[in-house]
Amino acid sequence: MGTAHSPTTLNLATRKTITKAQMQALQELNQAFSRTFSLSLSAWLGANVQISMTGAERQVFTTLLENIDVENTYFSFCHFAPVEGAAIISMELKLIAPVIHLGLGGMDLEQEIEEPRELTDIDVAIMDILMTRLCGELNQLWTQCGLRSEYGQRILPATLGRLFPRTEDMLCVTYRMHIGNMSGVMQIALATAVSETVLRELVRQDSKRVQNPATRQILRSRLSNMNIEGALETLPFKVTAQEIVGLEPGAIVRTGINEGTDFLFVISGERVWTANAIAVGERRGAHLIDRRTE
Repeated sequence: MGTAHSPTTLNLATRKTITKAQMQALQELNQAFSRTFSLSLSAWLGANVQISMTGAERQVFTTLLENIDVENTYFSFCHFAPVEGAAIISMELKLIAPVIHLGLGGMDLEQEIEEPRELTDIDVAIMDILMTRLCGELNQLWTQCGLRSEYGQRILPATLGRLFPRTEDMLCVTYRMHIGNMSGVMQIALATAVSETVLRELVRQDSKRVQNPATRQILRSRLSNMNIEGALETLPFKVTAQEIVGLEPGAIVRTGINEGTDFLFVISGERVWTANAIAVGERRGAHLIDRRTE
């Protein structure tokens, strides 16, 4: 038998997780980014472009590289200020082909365009324009976080692994991008300094948000008219199996509950009040006595 190891505590709330509040803030912010960037690219390329966020997760840099088909992906690098941070922008090569085709004045996207085997200087120049536009939209996206982004350059796969330490914690935001009838994946991976600033500021801004009084009044009015399940219960008691087998209409079950014992008024499964059962006209009611503190 192997040597027994003492159990260790697993902390699921590490910095490599995204909280529910952070994810909600990211999704709300990226809805606006996806809409404006889609419109910007559609106007530039003269074709219908749709971009939508599909997910976000935190990964160490080595895991990020393992999950990407490096040889079939186009990589770019952008810098952020005032924090000393950076980001990698990756796009599947099958998205590059229609961008270059349309950027050179092409019109027809009905048939699938073959991926370029090697990118020319003109192809890279068109991609530089795309990435510059993307960084411009990112400036709008992260403005409330006090960040500015600036496009750097294309990154070749051979040098990709030297951009960050192997254990760098990255925030990876993934998008589905449709250009005409073609679709693929775009990803923005933010380094630790940038991602920590983004997540911290998004949640801070969200916590300061003040709901419109009119909206609050509408919600309060709607909630006040909702029907919530309530029940009047006795205290639990035990019944023997023999008594259960002998149950029949008219049988009397001895509960062992004292005559003066209060009922429990239950709301949505929670025993909230002690109460007495009373008659209210032709119906039954509950006379509340004390609010339970348990």
